[in-house]
Amino acid sequence: MGESARAKNFSLNSYERETNPLLKTQNIFNFDNFYSCGTITNISIPCMFSSYERKNYSLNKYDHTENLLETIAKNNFKVEWYDNGMGSQGVTRNVKEIVLGDFYSSNYDEVLLKSIPTRQQLENDKNDLFLVLHQRGSHGPDYNNRYPKEFQKFLPVCNNVTLKAI
Repeated sequence: MGESARAKNFSLNSYERETNPLLKTQNIFNFDNFYSCGTITNISIPCMFSSYERKNYSLNKYDHTENLLETIAKNNFKVEWYDNGMGSQGVTRNVKEIVLGDFYSSNYDEVLLKSIPTRQQLENDKNDLFLVLHQRGSHGPDYNNRYPKEFQKFLPVCNNVTLKAI
């Protein structure tokens, strides 16, 4: 899950640049009509895992209802949330959260794939698994530091951003 990603900039959603070449080769389900409730993580994540539409969502409503992960866990699924930086914002209140980095870490999102259970571990587990991988993604003005240089494809890259206190 990359809640800061813009669906309109995914080639999976007909964007003219090839932004998702490897995903295109996989058997995935792309949610192409999915919208966030806000532009900040602590609003967008709880909303995405709630039962409320964007226009009806509030944090107060969320705090008093079961979220998607809790519903899945109650139905005999093992639920695990792997996080590389922004936290689950309370969505994992009753499920396992594995934090691999924080907002300021230098981990690339590939650390998520290196941390999930192996095929053998999954086959040995009797429960079905619902897995969430929460990427650091494209937050903030330092996006150029969020991927290895060999993945620079779209140029020029903005890498001289100075953060100023307002």
